[in-house]
Amino acid sequence: MDATSRMMCGTAVAFLAVTAAQAKLSIIEQKGRNKQIVAQRLTGRWVLREDLSRELSADPHAKREGGAFVRLEFVRDPAVLDSIPAEFDRLLKGVPVYLAGKMTRTLGTQKRENPFVLAIYEGNGMVVYFRDREDFGTGETEPLGDAESLHVILVPGKRSQNDLLFVGGDFSDETFRAFRREEAAVAAADMPPGLADAIREGIALLEAKKYEAFVRRFASPEDLREIIQEGRLEELIRDMESGGSEIGVALEMFKAALGRTPDVSRDGTKAEFEDIHGHDDLEFRLIDGRWYVE
Repeated sequence: MDATSRMMCGTAVAFLAVTAAQAKLSIIEQKGRNKQIVAQRLTGRWVLREDLSRELSADPHAKREGGAFVRLEFVRDPAVLDSIPAEFDRLLKGVPVYLAGKMTRTLGTQKRENPFVLAIYEGNGMVVYFRDREDFGTGETEPLGDAESLHVILVPGKRSQNDLLFVGGDFSDETFRAFRREEAAVAAADMPPGLADAIREGIALLEAKKYEAFVRRFASPEDLREIIQEGRLEELIRDMESGGSEIGVALEMFKAALGRTPDVSRDGTKAEFEDIHGHDDLEFRLIDGRWYVE
């Protein structure tokens, strides 16, 4: 049985059958302020807005795939592209992919985690997620042998906690349900692991005017070694102590970064916040499990 015939019925079939040219999936890199909105804000935890879903004439508890999902979580993880079976790599060739990671759906008391990609099909945002396929004839399970899809629309608020996510089904004419961000998850919603905590640590050090501790914590090991060898550490600390507005700008940038979505490299070791708070870009690099300022 070929890959296309193994797909679930619906839009996922047409979506994944766009072309069969061989290629490895890759994510479109975006620069500047005008980015694909869903890709920029999708990561994080979302909970069902029953009131708004009813206004959309959607039964908020309608059963889909054996249950009504009332919570969704999207985690950015480009490495999942390597786990997607080769036949899907070929079938997705030519379809713009803007985000990849893991999606967790809470279905009643159960949680289901699946790798996903966010792509654009027929002009619409679509989450395509992959799950194991069970052959009921043989009883064998094919890892990530099936694909399903959800249409998604995201309306950004002035602050990320005011964002609204609308989730439909396989087809664009199906009714959508509404989700809001889970407030407890807002601060770190769009961060790779450990980055939000590092930024909070930087804010605390700057607010406490612990400038030497800030430099030793956020200068990369290589940069810190060079600063010390060249005898520039004391001078740098004095400059920071008398910096006034420059330190204020650095503090503003760190605080603003908590509510933004960084561009993360595929290997997960670089995170860049572009045009942060009207100032320069703010870049971080992961080295031996710790985030440093580039």
